[in-house]
Amino acid sequence: MPIQKRGTAPRHRLGSESPCPSNHSGTVALSSRSPLSESPTNIHKKLNSDSDDKPSTRSPSHTTEASGPGNFEPPPFTDIGKKLKECNDTLADIQSLGISHVAVLPELVLVGDQSSGKSSLMSALARLNLPTSSGICTRCPFHIRMSSSKDPHFSCTISLQVEYDYVPHAIKQSNVTKRNPFPTWKPKHLTETIFFKTIYEKDLNGIGEVLRWAQIAILNPSQNPEQYVPGEGAFAKENTLEIAKRSTEARFSPNVVSLEIRGLESPDLSMYDLPGVFSVSEVKDDDYLVDVVENLTRKYVGREGAIIMLALPMDHDLENSRTLKVIRELNAESRTIGVLTKADRPNFKISDTITYWLAVLDEKKQKVKKDGFYITSLPPEKALDNPSTWEASFFDAGAKNWPSHFSRFLHRCGVDQLRDHITKELGNAFTCSLPNVKRKFSSRLEEIRCHLNELPDLPSNVEHEVRMSLKDFYASVKRAIDHQDFEEGCKKLTEAFYALLATMKPRCIMETEMAKPRPQRLEEIVIVSDDSGNEDIGSKRPVSKFPVTGSTPKRPRYSEPLTTPIKAEGSSVVTKALESSLRKFSNRHIYEESSELLRVFLKDQGARQRERLAELYKNETYKAITINEVGLNYFKAQEKKLLEHHRLFIRLRTAGFIDSDLQYKRDEEMSLEEKQEQSKLLDKYKGQLPEDEFKREIDVAATVRGYYLIAATRFVDGVSMDVNSWLFRSFRDGALDDYLDEKLGLFPYPTSDTYKALMSENPKTEQKREQLRKERDKLWAAMQKISELENSFTDYGIHQ
Repeated sequence: MPIQKRGTAPRHRLGSESPCPSNHSGTVALSSRSPLSESPTNIHKKLNSDSDDKPSTRSPSHTTEASGPGNFEPPPFTDIGKKLKECNDTLADIQSLGISHVAVLPELVLVGDQSSGKSSLMSALARLNLPTSSGICTRCPFHIRMSSSKDPHFSCTISLQVEYDYVPHAIKQSNVTKRNPFPTWKPKHLTETIFFKTIYEKDLNGIGEVLRWAQIAILNPSQNPEQYVPGEGAFAKENTLEIAKRSTEARFSPNVVSLEIRGLESPDLSMYDLPGVFSVSEVKDDDYLVDVVENLTRKYVGREGAIIMLALPMDHDLENSRTLKVIRELNAESRTIGVLTKADRPNFKISDTITYWLAVLDEKKQKVKKDGFYITSLPPEKALDNPSTWEASFFDAGAKNWPSHFSRFLHRCGVDQLRDHITKELGNAFTCSLPNVKRKFSSRLEEIRCHLNELPDLPSNVEHEVRMSLKDFYASVKRAIDHQDFEEGCKKLTEAFYALLATMKPRCIMETEMAKPRPQRLEEIVIVSDDSGNEDIGSKRPVSKFPVTGSTPKRPRYSEPLTTPIKAEGSSVVTKALESSLRKFSNRHIYEESSELLRVFLKDQGARQRERLAELYKNETYKAITINEVGLNYFKAQEKKLLEHHRLFIRLRTAGFIDSDLQYKRDEEMSLEEKQEQSKLLDKYKGQLPEDEFKREIDVAATVRGYYLIAATRFVDGVSMDVNSWLFRSFRDGALDDYLDEKLGLFPYPTSDTYKALMSENPKTEQKREQLRKERDKLWAAMQKISELENSFTDYGIHQ
């Protein structure tokens, strides 16, 4: 066959080469020169060396590609035909790895309605008389892989491919939706392959029995599959298949029973066989299975790389096929190979029957792939040792069995013709998809490498890593506490604390009634207001609340919880230090445990600090005592000046010398010009007022406020001193170090198990790393298989 020029789409028919997908420019072939820019072995070494230690600096888009679409030249199909076995074997190997989520892989999918002859067709394609009873493939899909081998011994290995986890709950038909196609089944991240049994004899009954029990195992997902192995498992030994079928946990499973058949006479082919689509369930409780099985067909038919074999029985009209309706809805006709089964069933004595099926074969009823429909005749009730011989006698017998009207379709009659065609279709589709598959695999390998860098393995010297990380943490805390920024932050908090206390000093009501006679006894003044100029609180002379002489005035004590610097500054500093020092172990137990212990330590230190500060507060509120006469006199003078100034303003306004709408302002509320103006105003009129009758009360108030301010100053100094000399000193002296070492089990006598426990991981993290590694290993294996396939073409002179 001549080489197709690049960019030119070859014309083809089923049975010849399949064209490449439309997104490739022309057909592609296998390269014989360096199939991979780097061999999978080298990629393995490189990724393995990088994945655990060094973070990635490359994006997935920079991954070294094995070879792109432009690296392949279209070969003569006669050469590829010689290597179809290698192509299909490689494809089957990759499919069995369960990595189809990474790249679209071509696959053969056998679908059809229930009783459409699929089971007989599958047996004939496999050249093996598989059982055709309804109990085999009705509740789960089957993946059948066939490969010829030089070894004369036959083998059939059966395994379970678990793609979904079972989450049981009551089901009704309304639970089956597009978003939830398989109720009670949740997709897994990676497919798990579980070995079931290997059969070494080409025995109909033996294979059929194992397949039935494998399906029983897959329908009991919470049980160990080993107990269902016939002749070996405990359950299989004690129970019959009929009993097992009635007691399964699930009525359906999207998980796959896989058969790998090897032998001298086995064809090189791989395909999925799905449960037949049906309209009515056996019992009403299983009505939901109608939609579930159809959804399974939709899942496989909807895959971009699926080459669909549609079984259509000739004893029913095409229009009755539910499966054909699904294919039409998914616009998958161009990927569909029509297979007419049960060719011996129609009554060809009726001319309308011949006319109808001629129209079908001429694709006037339904279009499929360009080569049209294939035709088979395999009676399911007969065990055929040589179906090819039976079909040859049927289709060549002339008008007796097969009308001569169909003679022009003889090249599409029989399972052998169908098998040859789908084998070529599958192999050709795989060669076309190789460039994109390798590119996707390489890109995913790079992504996995980046993810694994973020999930490093346990270091080789665990004790050293733990000790050094904690040592760095302890040193970071001490540096942070002694740092100027931290001290500045504490200073600002102290100043804000004092300012807050100052605003809580005793207040006075300045406004009184006019022309009242001075009382004969010493009056008292309530300290309830502020100095803001709001004089509208009452107009009568207030009642005494505390005597001018005697004990410290009784005011309600502040009882709210104290916010200490350990909460405001220290907690943030220490937490940041921990995050910085142990960041690389953020997914390990040491980080989680240290964080929790640190929280407890800070909470305990904060509680102890609050107790100490509460004692300071009690001391200040017990009795008014000070030996700092200078400070007391200073604050008293300042407060007396402020009170007299404010009192004079109120008296002048009450007497009418100042506008009644004018409000008093404190010094900090006025500009320099306003201060001067207010001072001139008060000086101008104060000589026109008599002596203030509350002069002594103001003097007492100034004394009280002066003492309050000196006590507040002393209290703030005491708090600052105590926090620094006790709390922060405890960090500097190693209280945190000792606490964590003891609680983590590192003091006094740690063991190797202690360090291993600290470096253990969150189960989810460990599970994620394990999943990534399994996927990476599968991708490496796939790349190795592709490399071996490409290298094998060197012997056939297919050059780059």
